Amino acid sequence: MQRGHLAKVADITELVRAHAAGNTNAYDQAIELLYAELRRIAHRHRARMGGNPTLQTTAVVNEAYMKLKRAFGNAENSAHLLNIASRAMRQIIVDYARARKADKRGGSAVHVELKEHDQTVENEAEQVLLIDDAINSLAAHNPRLAEVFALKFFVGLSDDELVAATGATKRTAQRDWMKARAYIGEYLSDV
Repeated sequence: MQRGHLAKVADITELVRAHAAGNTNAYDQAIELLYAELRRIAHRHRARMGGNPTLQTTAVVNEAYMKLKRAFGNAENSAHLLNIASRAMRQIIVDYARARKADKRGGSAVHVELKEHDQTVENEAEQVLLIDDAINSLAAHNPRLAEVFALKFFVGLSDDELVAATGATKRTAQRDWMKARAYIGEYLSDV
């Protein structure tokens, strides 16, 4: 989250708690507060995972909105809610990349000629799928490190925000980030 948004984080956490207590309007209020943050996360996901210009940030946010609405009741606080949103957006982008890759490999259409643009789309789809595989591998190995990676890499939390989100000490959060980054880097270099 951008600096100065810590008060908004507290408000969202309160709305998550209010929703759990039965306030049916809490979700819409939380999303209103989070909308700009969701757009920033979606943009960051697109950029970090080989964002294709045919997949618009608004489309990712809108699709994530629907997934987030179903999962909102399971959120514990604002950081958990952002993590859920980040996972939903990553899933949307990965599904899109798989579909694009399938289309470029034949899909249901007749493919006549390989153009330079087609090769770029396939390379971007491949990169998205490799990053997703690396994160899934890390999650199987150490779920906490995968969460730290997602919160720092995709959501863009600062060290202080990461501490608040995970409940770890600042040094532990920094160590977890270094371990997660190293794991992902090693995974990607081995592929």
